[in-house]
Parts: sequence; C-alpha cells; structure tokens
Amino acid sequence: MLGGICYFFSSETADQATAKTKCPATSSLAFPSSGGELNSLVDYIKKNKADVDNWYVDLTMTNKKWYWGDRVNYMGAIDIYGGDNELCARLRGTTYGLADCPCSTDYNFICQYTVQT
Repeated sequence: MLGGICYFFSSETADQATAKTKCPATSSLAFPSSGGELNSLVDYIKKNKADVDNWYVDLTMTNKKWYWGDRVNYMGAIDIYGGDNELCARLRGTTYGLADCPCSTDYNFICQYTVQT
C-alpha cells in the first residue's frame, strides 16, 4: 500500500482497453494523479518490479490534453516522453518516466484500489 492506495501489478500484457477490463473487481487502471503518488509508485517499481520495462497507467490524451483516469487534467509537472504523438501513456524503461504510446500495444499494467478507512 502506498499512500492509501493498493496496487495490483499484472503478470500478463494487454492493450490499454483490455487492461482496463482485466483489473480485478473494485479496482481500476492506476491513475497516480498527484506528483507524490506518481513518485511513490515509480520508487516502488524500481525496487520491486524492475524486471518489467513498461507499465500501462490510465493517462490518455483527448483534444491535445492529457487526462488521468479520474479526468484530472495532467498539468505536466513531469514531462511525458514523446509528448503528444500517441493517445495513451505508460511508465517506461529503467527510469519509469511517463511516455506516450499507441493504445494498441501490449504492456503489463497497474491497477489500483483505494483503501477505505
């Protein structure tokens, strides 16, 4: 659990639309919409999941703007590699920075549960 959110890391790959349907019940594709949440998630991946190079998160482009799955506009506090060439995003490579990608490419994916206290 990171900051009140539990994450599920898939062992299988899927395109982004399929990944959204494969998240376990009561969870959704991860949308770490604050800088702190994203940094915590990336730190965890680097320490525990570094054997996977690409992870889908729920960040998509609509009308040349990036939006998290909760429809919060991504303000660009962290650059997105590639910028606006594709409509989906992933955490990529050894740094797990955000990068645009085709939505049809198969990657591992991260789902999130919000913990109710």
